[in-house]
Amino acid sequence: MKILKQLVIIFGVYAISDLIAKLTSFGLPASVVGLVIFIISLQTGIIKESTIKESADFITKNMALFFIPVSLKIFEDFAQFENQFIPILIIVISTLIITFLSSVYITILVQRIIQNKQK
Repeated sequence: MKILKQLVIIFGVYAISDLIAKLTSFGLPASVVGLVIFIISLQTGIIKESTIKESADFITKNMALFFIPVSLKIFEDFAQFENQFIPILIIVISTLIITFLSSVYITILVQRIIQNKQK
Protein backbone atom coordinates (compact mmCIF):
# COMPACT_ATOMS: atom_id res chain seq x y z
CA MET A 1 0.00 0.00 0.00
CA LYS A 2 2.95 2.30 0.71
CA ILE A 3 4.27 1.94 -2.86
CA LEU A 4 0.80 2.65 -4.26
CA LYS A 5 0.58 5.84 -2.18
CA GLN A 6 3.99 6.95 -3.45
CA LEU A 7 3.03 6.26 -7.07
CA VAL A 8 -0.24 8.16 -6.63
CA ILE A 9 1.74 11.18 -5.39
CA ILE A 10 4.23 11.00 -8.26
CA PHE A 11 1.60 10.51 -10.96
CA GLY A 12 -0.66 13.06 -9.27
CA VAL A 13 2.05 15.69 -9.59
CA TYR A 14 2.47 14.68 -13.23
CA ALA A 15 -1.29 15.00 -13.83
CA ILE A 16 -1.31 18.46 -12.23
CA SER A 17 1.71 19.52 -14.28
CA ASP A 18 0.06 18.22 -17.46
CA LEU A 19 -3.05 20.23 -16.67
CA ILE A 20 -0.99 23.36 -15.95
CA ALA A 21 0.97 22.90 -19.20
CA LYS A 22 -2.26 22.61 -21.18
CA LEU A 23 -3.95 25.58 -19.51
CA THR A 24 -1.04 27.99 -19.77
CA SER A 25 0.55 29.41 -22.87
CA PHE A 26 4.16 29.17 -21.60
CA GLY A 27 4.98 26.37 -24.02
CA LEU A 28 6.76 24.38 -21.33
CA PRO A 29 6.34 20.61 -21.45
CA ALA A 30 4.45 18.97 -18.61
CA SER A 31 7.58 17.11 -17.53
CA VAL A 32 9.44 20.38 -16.93
CA VAL A 33 6.48 21.84 -15.05
CA GLY A 34 6.34 18.63 -12.99
CA LEU A 35 10.02 18.89 -12.10
CA VAL A 36 9.50 22.49 -10.97
CA ILE A 37 6.50 21.43 -8.87
CA PHE A 38 8.54 18.62 -7.31
CA ILE A 39 11.48 20.90 -6.54
CA ILE A 40 9.22 23.48 -4.90
CA SER A 41 7.28 20.79 -3.02
CA LEU A 42 10.44 19.12 -1.72
CA GLN A 43 12.11 22.41 -0.76
CA THR A 44 9.06 23.73 1.08
CA GLY A 45 8.35 20.41 2.79
CA ILE A 46 4.95 19.88 1.19
CA ILE A 47 6.29 16.53 0.00
CA LYS A 48 8.91 14.82 2.12
CA GLU A 49 11.67 12.90 0.34
CA SER A 50 10.93 9.83 2.47
CA THR A 51 7.33 9.91 1.23
CA ILE A 52 8.28 9.06 -2.36
CA LYS A 53 11.80 7.63 -2.01
CA GLU A 54 11.12 3.94 -2.71
CA SER A 55 9.02 4.52 -5.82
CA ALA A 56 11.31 7.24 -7.13
CA ASP A 57 14.34 4.97 -6.65
CA PHE A 58 12.57 2.14 -8.49
CA ILE A 59 11.60 4.42 -11.39
CA THR A 60 15.14 5.81 -11.60
CA LYS A 61 16.78 2.38 -11.53
CA ASN A 62 14.46 1.08 -14.26
CA MET A 63 14.42 4.20 -16.41
CA ALA A 64 15.72 2.28 -19.43
CA LEU A 65 12.35 0.52 -19.63
CA PHE A 66 10.68 3.85 -20.40
CA PHE A 67 12.80 4.26 -23.55
CA ILE A 68 11.78 0.93 -25.09
CA PRO A 69 8.49 2.15 -26.65
CA VAL A 70 10.21 5.21 -28.15
CA SER A 71 13.04 3.11 -29.54
CA LEU A 72 10.63 0.62 -31.07
CA LYS A 73 8.67 3.42 -32.69
CA ILE A 74 11.86 4.83 -34.22
CA PHE A 75 12.72 1.42 -35.66
CA GLU A 76 9.16 1.09 -36.91
CA ASP A 77 9.29 4.45 -38.69
CA PHE A 78 12.94 4.22 -39.80
CA ALA A 79 11.95 4.60 -43.47
CA GLN A 80 10.88 8.18 -42.72
CA PHE A 81 14.30 8.98 -41.21
CA GLU A 82 16.39 7.03 -43.71
CA ASN A 83 16.93 9.99 -46.06
CA GLN A 84 18.08 12.23 -43.22
CA PHE A 85 20.15 9.71 -41.28
CA ILE A 86 23.51 11.47 -41.87
CA PRO A 87 22.29 14.98 -40.87
CA ILE A 88 20.61 13.55 -37.77
CA LEU A 89 23.77 11.62 -36.89
CA ILE A 90 25.88 14.78 -37.30
CA ILE A 91 23.50 16.73 -35.06
CA VAL A 92 23.48 14.00 -32.40
CA ILE A 93 27.27 13.67 -32.36
CA SER A 94 27.90 17.42 -32.35
CA THR A 95 25.43 18.07 -29.52
CA LEU A 96 26.95 15.17 -27.59
CA ILE A 97 30.41 16.70 -27.94
CA ILE A 98 29.16 20.20 -27.04
CA THR A 99 27.31 18.87 -23.98
CA PHE A 100 30.31 16.84 -22.86
CA LEU A 101 32.77 19.72 -23.25
CA SER A 102 30.49 22.25 -21.59
CA SER A 103 29.94 19.87 -18.66
CA VAL A 104 33.69 19.38 -18.29
CA TYR A 105 34.48 23.09 -18.37
CA ILE A 106 31.62 24.02 -16.04
CA THR A 107 32.81 21.37 -13.57
CA ILE A 108 36.37 22.72 -13.75
CA LEU A 109 35.06 26.27 -13.25
CA VAL A 110 32.97 25.28 -10.22
CA GLN A 111 35.92 23.40 -8.69
CA ARG A 112 38.12 26.48 -9.11
CA ILE A 113 35.49 28.70 -7.52
CA ILE A 114 35.18 26.32 -4.57
CA GLN A 115 38.97 26.14 -4.17
CA ASN A 116 39.25 29.94 -4.23
CA LYS A 117 36.56 30.26 -1.54
CA GLN A 118 38.36 27.75 0.69
CA LYS A 119 41.63 29.74 0.61
